[in-house]
Amino acid sequence: MAVLEGPSRMLPPGGFAPAEGPIAWIADNQLKGVSAEPAITIHATDEFSVAHWDQDRDETARMLIAAADEWMGGGIKSFQIHGWRFSKPKQTDPSSCALVSSDPPLVLAGDVFAGPRVEGAALSGWAAAEAVIAAIPH
Repeated sequence: MAVLEGPSRMLPPGGFAPAEGPIAWIADNQLKGVSAEPAITIHATDEFSVAHWDQDRDETARMLIAAADEWMGGGIKSFQIHGWRFSKPKQTDPSSCALVSSDPPLVLAGDVFAGPRVEGAALSGWAAAEAVIAAIPH
């Protein structure tokens, strides 16, 4: 995430996935309505993340910021970087969740089911809740 000195060059709605390069997804937080000041969030591709995991975090951030230059606009006030080693499942299950036990109800859910994105995790959570409700004797 980088806080910018001025507005980015991104167009509404303020988020997209570049077709190539080290950036998987980039968003303008001000355009999205989640930041009062100009700021962008950059998500690296899986390949970039694996290749640069053991590098200095600030160096890795600077590489991503350089790759995002055409969308940045002004200069950068500050930035921060965070790495999630297990942020995206390598394999997913086509089921929406997994009922492990009916008595007592135990259901596995998350983005490994229903798609490796936050939307998949939410859909999986809803499916798990429905599975628990269905497993409870009425």
